[in-house]
Amino acid sequence: MRELDVVSFSISLTEEISKLKGLLFKVIKHKSKFYISKFDDVIISEINPINLNADASDYLDNLPNNYSYITTLDKRNHFAMIESKRVFGIKAGIEKLHLYYEDELPNDVITYNTFDNANAILAYCHIYDKSESAFLIESRNRNKAFPIIRKIEYDSSDEHKEQTLLYLEPKEKSIKLENYQTFLLVGDISFTDTKEYVSEMDRLALYHIRADVQNYLNLWKEYNRIELEREYKQFKKSSYVKFDSLTYGDEIKLYFNNEEFGKVTKFFIDKMCFVGGKELLHLFNSNSLDSYNKIEKELLSNEALTVVELSANGVNSTEKSIKIRTSDRAFFRNLKNGNICLSLLGNKISYQRREKAKERIITGKAGIQKMYTWFTDNPEPNEKPEIIEIDSTLLPSTNLTPNQIEAIRVILNTPDFVIIVGPPGTGKTTVIKAALIQLNALTGNKYNFGNNLLSGFRHETVLNLTENIDLFGLPAVKVGDKNNSNSEELEPRIIKFIDDLIDALKEKYINLTESDDEYIEFKKKYFNYISFNNSIDSSIEILNGISQLDIFISNSEVNEKINKMIQSLKQQNKSMSYEEDSFVNFLYGMPISEEAYNDDKERIEIELSIFEDYKALKEDVKKLNNAYNKKPYSSESVKAIRRDLILKYRKKPEILTSPAKKQEIVDYLNELFDIIKCERLKKFDGDKIAVLDYIDSLTENPYLIRETLLAYTKVLGATNQQSISKNMYLIKNDDVMFDNVFIDEAATSSPLDLFIPMSVAKKKIILVGDHKQLPNITDEGIIDEIKDGLNKNSDDSEDKDISSTMKKTLFEILIEKAHQLEAKDGIRRVIMLDTQFRMHPKLGEIVSNSFYEGMIKSVRPESDFIHNYHNLKDKYLYWLDTPYDEYYKNDYRERGSHSRKNVPEAKKIAKHIKEALDDKNYTKVSIGIITMYRDQVKAIKEELKKIGILDEKYDLMPSYASQELLIGTVDAFQGREFDIVYLSLVYTFNFDNNYSRLANENSKSLLCVALSRQKRMLIVVGDMSVYNIPKAKEKVRPLYDLAIQCSGGENHEWYYL
Repeated sequence: MRELDVVSFSISLTEEISKLKGLLFKVIKHKSKFYISKFDDVIISEINPINLNADASDYLDNLPNNYSYITTLDKRNHFAMIESKRVFGIKAGIEKLHLYYEDELPNDVITYNTFDNANAILAYCHIYDKSESAFLIESRNRNKAFPIIRKIEYDSSDEHKEQTLLYLEPKEKSIKLENYQTFLLVGDISFTDTKEYVSEMDRLALYHIRADVQNYLNLWKEYNRIELEREYKQFKKSSYVKFDSLTYGDEIKLYFNNEEFGKVTKFFIDKMCFVGGKELLHLFNSNSLDSYNKIEKELLSNEALTVVELSANGVNSTEKSIKIRTSDRAFFRNLKNGNICLSLLGNKISYQRREKAKERIITGKAGIQKMYTWFTDNPEPNEKPEIIEIDSTLLPSTNLTPNQIEAIRVILNTPDFVIIVGPPGTGKTTVIKAALIQLNALTGNKYNFGNNLLSGFRHETVLNLTENIDLFGLPAVKVGDKNNSNSEELEPRIIKFIDDLIDALKEKYINLTESDDEYIEFKKKYFNYISFNNSIDSSIEILNGISQLDIFISNSEVNEKINKMIQSLKQQNKSMSYEEDSFVNFLYGMPISEEAYNDDKERIEIELSIFEDYKALKEDVKKLNNAYNKKPYSSESVKAIRRDLILKYRKKPEILTSPAKKQEIVDYLNELFDIIKCERLKKFDGDKIAVLDYIDSLTENPYLIRETLLAYTKVLGATNQQSISKNMYLIKNDDVMFDNVFIDEAATSSPLDLFIPMSVAKKKIILVGDHKQLPNITDEGIIDEIKDGLNKNSDDSEDKDISSTMKKTLFEILIEKAHQLEAKDGIRRVIMLDTQFRMHPKLGEIVSNSFYEGMIKSVRPESDFIHNYHNLKDKYLYWLDTPYDEYYKNDYRERGSHSRKNVPEAKKIAKHIKEALDDKNYTKVSIGIITMYRDQVKAIKEELKKIGILDEKYDLMPSYASQELLIGTVDAFQGREFDIVYLSLVYTFNFDNNYSRLANENSKSLLCVALSRQKRMLIVVGDMSVYNIPKAKEKVRPLYDLAIQCSGGENHEWYYL
């Protein structure tokens, strides 16, 4: 019912209600009571809804802006029927709004009467196209409206004074309602055939209505649409690649020639792809995204395509092959060769999730109904709650800082959303966990399970949160895997929970568990057997396995009985004929679509004629021939017959058809079970057996434990996208709403993705992030395209507004809105965590001064960060100098590449790390190597490979396998921390002297992340002479400060290869 825009309901009739017939009014709810009001929210009368069904009640509980009227007035039965319609916004109190028409007012224009001699019109405002008319007025004709054109004229007595004329066009225009927002305009509204001008106040009011509609949310709606269109265009450019052959077995491999192998490894690795025959090429005949969608749907329906993923780990350059991941193995059974291309399925799913979330917000249907106002000039707070005090008995035993406790208090007392600004290492997870404990204690309902969501843009972010948070002994569980698949596999957090529990029990009862293996093994075989319709083969296998258990292996009586049973079973076993087996293989590979059949018609007819010669197959072959020759051709009929025949002829295990035979085996297994149980009772007492049975249940029923945990855990985790995935709907029984939604790294997330978890919050949204670190990445080309569409009739200042609005993170915008809301209701919604716990205090001071105006404190002592890495005992900062060397001039940039590399730096880093790892006194630490450039990442990996630390696939060699080592660009390190961090700067004056990569508008956020990942020591690798000069002070001040600290002091020494 929440999706409806109209609802009808009955109310008890009173004298006041009778007077409302023919007037528009508003229905509002306050403290469980319902009222009729004017559009300025002045109450007229309380109303008593009668015979409310559940749907109507749900609607009224979440009633947004609406206009209502009486449809039926039944005085005899004392009730009135009211109809309420949802609108995006209401503008009441219009002083004088003249709508000018030239000849005659069109009959189909709809106007309404309200109170105090006021009237109203329903106006449509286009969501994102400013070249459209300013407004359109409702018509009696469905999906049509009358345009109103805003015209600016000048006062005849003052040529500089603008006047606004609203002109009503007499001809209706067809409109798509989904592209418009509806507003109710209420006040002194008139239609006139003489020119009268809109008052300045009402002109501004109309401008703000337009601004509200064409706001941040709808700009991102357009961004989402253009992004998908661009993906489609990129798909068309990427074309397809042919594979010559494949191998079908435990693994499926595709084989390519040299040229095609180069294309597929360059463009298709780690992406969702389609595999198919000739029909796949039809995708490239599409001329629009809509036509592509139709072709794709038809091909998938005809089973002419299947979805696969090509893994980088499955690439074999020697044999020019690639292993694929697929859930549709049958598709490849008889495929000999084919084509592969990129698939847009994943992009479209992302697009649809974003659109669904955004529409819920913009239409007032999100869990927090007033959320859409946060993106207008006038954000509205939820009702002010009673002040909630922190329960100090529930705070963690570790000391929280006063600032962290205040952050928890702010979370508890927000009526809608909170912004937690969390600079590096300031204990965000600690605050989130403590806040969750407090929030769950407030529910007063111990059965309020799974009603908190932990979300984030990256899989790793959510994994880190869920691994570090549990409530009341139950783990937070992450829903969905890294590949966004709807996997049925156990979630890693659940596996860890079960394994940890088993390990703890086994450690405590080590002698007990080691002596119970025989019982566990027998029980597993026994219950597997009695629970299923067993095949003859599986019956033989189980009986053989039981006879080999130590307790029975020397028991001649048991072995003789089991052998007799096995011989009896073997006599019943039958196998499929060769002809039937061949026919099944044919069915798996037969074409479905008419085109595919015609392409291979001659071969199909020959094979079917051969199969028809076999009496057992004759009738079914006729069915296939009839389906192929039916006019008009029906791929659905062919597919249905193929499915039925596969089910009929595929090899089935020979099931024990005789209940008596199975019962004979079960009865004997029961006898053996009694024997093994008696032996067990001789070894253990009752308490020990209870422990063993508990451990056994954890091992044998992990999915039952999963279901129990998912039913009772209070915290679920999911990436922004997976917050409304199929798996989440299954777990939440289709009610994907949460009381509280925590979103980490919110400043990094795209607004389009942030809308998804925000839309499923019912009470509170807690956005945790840091806008000083990496922002979400926007495509300048898409922004330019939006500006071109919006501003055909606008000036340059609006261009700048759109650019700055879309480049500003949603996190920053919500900080501004939080301050606006605080000014209205006095409730604090923004707080910055001000104490870092991650890094050496002197490194913390550098980061604080460079990026946070000295506001971040460090409380841990230097003694917490001691180390002896590379004999740089307890140093917190070190500079490996790599002056530009003419000898290496060809090693500084890949020809034709837009990225950068500095091979001398890469060599120096590799050598430095190897010396440390090979030192006999080396104490294991985690190591990260950060750079700004992908080419430099590759260069460093190559050098580490050359000296034997990494293998051909850039994995750690066995002798270094236990070492934690990550090499990547800055974005790979967001949210990560390492004991020792190398920062490879790459730039020397050979490139340029403008620090272009380090001094652009995003440089501060890049450097903030790069300089704040280390705990014990930061090692800067670069040309010192580039960074200790005045120009560096102007362009890249943080690096200049580091260079000055290191120059000539105890923290610097010249170090050459």
